[in-house]
Amino acid sequence: MVNQIPPSSLVAVNTLQSIAKGSVLAGSSNTNSLGQNLVQAQVLTATASPSSGAATTGAAGYTRTGAAPTSQGQYQATVSVQGQVYKAVSNVPLTPGQTVTLKAIGPQLLQVVPTPSAAQQTLLSQLKTYLPQQQSLDQLQPLLQRLTLTPTALALSPQAYSAMQSIKQQLPKKDELKQPDTLKSAVQNSGFFTEKRLLKGESVSQDHKALLWQALQNLEPEHPMRKAVEGRLARIQVMQLENMQRDNEQHIELVMTSPQQELEPFRLRVKRDESGSSPEAPEQQQNWQIDLDFEIEDNEQIHIRLDYQQALGISLWLPDKSWDDTLSEPVSKSLINALQDKGIRVSNYQQFVGRPKEDDDIRPVNTLPLIDEKV
Repeated sequence: MVNQIPPSSLVAVNTLQSIAKGSVLAGSSNTNSLGQNLVQAQVLTATASPSSGAATTGAAGYTRTGAAPTSQGQYQATVSVQGQVYKAVSNVPLTPGQTVTLKAIGPQLLQVVPTPSAAQQTLLSQLKTYLPQQQSLDQLQPLLQRLTLTPTALALSPQAYSAMQSIKQQLPKKDELKQPDTLKSAVQNSGFFTEKRLLKGESVSQDHKALLWQALQNLEPEHPMRKAVEGRLARIQVMQLENMQRDNEQHIELVMTSPQQELEPFRLRVKRDESGSSPEAPEQQQNWQIDLDFEIEDNEQIHIRLDYQQALGISLWLPDKSWDDTLSEPVSKSLINALQDKGIRVSNYQQFVGRPKEDDDIRPVNTLPLIDEKV
């Protein structure tokens, strides 16, 4: 049984504990023209404070009155890029002669990009390591199907064979995820919280990532199954590292088995909606948003969004109009009544055709406002 974190994943745990808000610097910092995303430049002058009319210190030591920052809390500067002088803004004070990385936010205006911290640099390094290693479930599928053969036929040691069997048996069945307790257990054992659970001293005997670690410890370096196991681990690791850059939001990918014994991904996103709730408010009074993606036949997807604050709001995005016709109003009301019979108050229900978008090009085709259930 895995009872400690492998060194390769310990880096991610340390990063998780130390990283602060902010995104990892993406792209190259050696770009030489303003036509690229990022550019390096030398600071010529810089305001001493972000207030209007601040004194400006020049590279030669002279001072003059600087213009007001373009936005509250920002410092102004002039920078030299390939002999040309540009205006720049920064969220932190700058020093004349300092070399900074900038991005263009206007024809003659640049924004200073913060230098990645040591933790952010570690996170970026980890992403570069794991991104090319990750593999789809298509690579793991045939390996688990071959476990009907004997260990000798698969050239596996008894320990490796047992570890691979444990991975297969741990995967939840598609029909079982209809039960709340099963879904909760599947999320907990998804491998996306393994390091946190180990640090808290919790058992990870049924944890997907821990079982993958255990399999790697018992697989020979050149065994053909090893690459697929490493690829699945890398996929989880990449998503964990990406989650570390998100505030109040987690993306999780579960692996479930269909009645045909095929592996299927089940993706969900859990988000606390800060626009409608205060972080200091009790958990039951906060706004929560959960997004679920279901992959069905012919690469079609159904997307479900659940918004919850004391009552449940349901939004469905369906592949096409035929699905909308199938989920008619009587079917929708039947679902709502079933939820309310279990004590879950439903505030509204909406159906769309298409995929979720931020703009307004998708209109609800079936809306059931439940004004009698308002909080």
